[in-house]
Amino acid sequence: MSMENQKDAKLLKSNMEELSPVLCELLRSGQKVRLTVTGNSMYPMLHDRRDSVVLAAPRTLKRLDLPLYRRENGSYILHRVMRVKKGVYTMCGDNQTVLETPIFQDQIVAVAVEFSRNGKTISCSQWQYRFYAGLWGLLRPLRPVVIKGYLAIRKKWNQKRRGNS
Repeated sequence: MSMENQKDAKLLKSNMEELSPVLCELLRSGQKVRLTVTGNSMYPMLHDRRDSVVLAAPRTLKRLDLPLYRRENGSYILHRVMRVKKGVYTMCGDNQTVLETPIFQDQIVAVAVEFSRNGKTISCSQWQYRFYAGLWGLLRPLRPVVIKGYLAIRKKWNQKRRGNS
C-alpha cells in the first residue's frame, strides 16, 4: 500500500506471518509501508497500538537504526541496533535491558525511516531522534528505574491536573 495516498488506504488487520509476503513485495518494489506498533518492547518511545512506523526496504544497518527483523523462532521484532560488529547486529528494545545477538543481515525485513508518536511524525534521521536513541542506549542498565520514576511523576502530574479542574 502506497503511503502517498493515505486517504484511500484501507485499514488492514493481520498478523505478521500473513502480512510478511505482501510487506516484502511492497518493499522490494520501492514502496514504504506504515505499520501500527504492537507490544511494549519499544516503550517509552513507541506505545502499543497508538504509534506507527514507516518501513522501507532493508539495507546495511548502523548503530541506532530501528529495523524490523525476524527471529529464528519466526517472530517479527522491531528493536534498535545497539552494536554492529563484523556483520553481526546486537539489538535491544527501549523497554528492555537484555541485549539480543546475533542478528544477521538476512534476518532484516525492513528498516524504519520515520515513526508517528502520539500523532506527531518524526524522521529517524533527525538529530533529535538520534540524540534520544543514543542517550537511551547509554541508560540501558538504568531503564527500569528511569521508566518507573517517569511513570510515578506522570501519575502525580495527572492527579494534580485533575484535582485543579
